[in-house]
Amino acid sequence: MSPKTKNALLWKIIDPNNPDQVSYLLGTIHIQSQFAFENLQLYKDLILHCDAYAGESDLDELSRSELEGQFDASYAAHYQAILSENQYQHLDRFIRKEIPQIHHMWSLFHPMLLMSQVEMVLMGSDEPQSLDMTIWEFAKAADKELLAIEPAKMQQDIFKEIDLDTAFRNVKSTISNLPKMRRKYKKLAKYYQSQDIQSLYLAAKKQLGKMKHMMLYDRNVFMANRIEELVQKKSVFIGIGVGHLPGQKGVLRLLKKKGFLLLGGNLRVDSRQSDHL
Repeated sequence: MSPKTKNALLWKIIDPNNPDQVSYLLGTIHIQSQFAFENLQLYKDLILHCDAYAGESDLDELSRSELEGQFDASYAAHYQAILSENQYQHLDRFIRKEIPQIHHMWSLFHPMLLMSQVEMVLMGSDEPQSLDMTIWEFAKAADKELLAIEPAKMQQDIFKEIDLDTAFRNVKSTISNLPKMRRKYKKLAKYYQSQDIQSLYLAAKKQLGKMKHMMLYDRNVFMANRIEELVQKKSVFIGIGVGHLPGQKGVLRLLKKKGFLLLGGNLRVDSRQSDHL
């Protein structure tokens, strides 16, 4: 595989040792904007042709319980300490207007969890659920076996390792420059719409800074190993964050090194023709 991966959100995974058992890998995004749903029917059709659906995490488990470290009363004091009075009130008004469902408790959110909610709004919120949740709910309604690429314990451990000072400063920077940040996230949304996974990856890597090894590279290795384990047993439709796909340390490259054939592009149900890596 060349260092630059083909721009595509959806990939077919074929094990040369078992070419008739096909799986699919989709780069998802945690937003509720309509453009992310343009190919939803194709994703649904492919899920119906697979034995199981594997999300980046078990979304039912995330919904049933608050992951350790993501909600804490002590975060409120941190927000008040790092934000000026005007910034704090500005953030509170923004959340009350744009994300009213969390207004009564946003100060209990881990700063990265809060940022994920803010980012969804800045990219657009036309749909009732995010793309990843919509796909998960469809697979469940279709009575597909539901699997997780990362266990909840792993995500808990990741949150424990995140540098809180950096995460709180990220919130401060965002609320201090909302017009600029809105333009930035709209640009990221356009990258996703045009399936420009390279630009999305570069933006994610830049935003993570020193956390890119823990949040991106290390997780990519785990994800690739887990995907290898799953697709050798059954046909699986897999959805993971799009930023994990490209790059020399990305999941696509890691799977290629494991011997899998990856086909990306305008895939269709039962289609065997596509450009490949």
